[in-house]
Amino acid sequence: MICELKIKLFIFLFILIFSITCASCSDSNKKNNINASYVEVDEYFINGDFFIIQSTTDLYFLLNDNVPEKYDYSFFTNNSLVAFKKTEPSSKSESEIISYIIKNNVLTINVETVTVGMDCEISKWWFFLELDKEKITSIESIKVIEDGVEAINGANIYSDAVQTYFEKYLQDRSNSSVDDVWVYRQYGVYHDCLVATFIDEKNSQFPEMVTTLTVNGLTFSYPYGYDLLVYSNGNFYALDEAYEQNILTADDISSIHECFMRSYNDKNIGELEKYIRQFDLEGEKYIWSIEEDDELKLGGQIVLDRLIVTFKKTTTYPDFKLEYLGIEEADSYNWSNGPRPPDYFFEDENKKLLENFRQTIIIFLEPQTEDKIIELVREIEKLDFVYYVRPSIGFDPGFVES
Repeated sequence: MICELKIKLFIFLFILIFSITCASCSDSNKKNNINASYVEVDEYFINGDFFIIQSTTDLYFLLNDNVPEKYDYSFFTNNSLVAFKKTEPSSKSESEIISYIIKNNVLTINVETVTVGMDCEISKWWFFLELDKEKITSIESIKVIEDGVEAINGANIYSDAVQTYFEKYLQDRSNSSVDDVWVYRQYGVYHDCLVATFIDEKNSQFPEMVTTLTVNGLTFSYPYGYDLLVYSNGNFYALDEAYEQNILTADDISSIHECFMRSYNDKNIGELEKYIRQFDLEGEKYIWSIEEDDELKLGGQIVLDRLIVTFKKTTTYPDFKLEYLGIEEADSYNWSNGPRPPDYFFEDENKKLLENFRQTIIIFLEPQTEDKIIELVREIEKLDFVYYVRPSIGFDPGFVES
């Protein structure tokens, strides 16, 4: 009898443990069943409208050549995509879709921040949630929950801020347009508020006088007239005013200050700006492609200790400093074609040579990996005054030139 009870007890415990284990597996599988993709793009928006993507053609309309390979014609036979826009306050922050539910024809998508970073670049993403076509037909609206807080759907804070700044401060000036609004620096988006410095590009100057502002014990020093403004719900506020009115929190101010200090070098306030403005910033930019590099196609290899950087056109040929590139890996540089054109370029018969002249430098680095070299290329090519940056390509054995 006792033996029989022990056997029954053992069976009961086994069933209980098995049930708990299976329940855990079910929860885990449910979370892993979220199929989604994330594509970074170079356009300004924040949590914009959503789209139902039913074909590869629709997707190419949104992303051009940036379409993930898996979304081919066969994918859309039984599947569709829900696409929505999301802005990250830092290029080093990452979010992902963790769950969704369809109820009363409303699709609620829960998004969670999985990596927190801090730099001075807002990153812009398309989020794509994969769903069966049958589920798509019942969706009439979408709700996105970001870290437990409902995001505004359909807003475009960057465009709204630029348009509002134009209407408030530039519209009365003759021959003005919204294109004159220069978002000089951005410091992130906080509670649907954009923090940035806005400038009238046609009348911008680089004064030597410095303004100092203290907010919640943190000091911001910047050129006179280059104020940090907070755009919120159609209005602009000074940074200290936004904090005093509880539009921004103490944590927000700390994050803004950290980003600000990375962006500004107190010792060189205005110096980099003066340098940049001597170039034709509206001029074209050439993007290097590893797939299209002719030297690589011929068997060349990426040299791992140098980069070649060509600047945009200028008529003043300003002196260059290595810190203008903003990368720690750079040790030194040499001019490839000299800091300014040869004197004979300025003769009348050689004006065509002068028009095509661009300053070019060779940057010397400590040996890097190939992935790091490509990463540095992508970082430097973001700079407004850079026309073209690429690795040096070598044909000798070994990756590092001496």
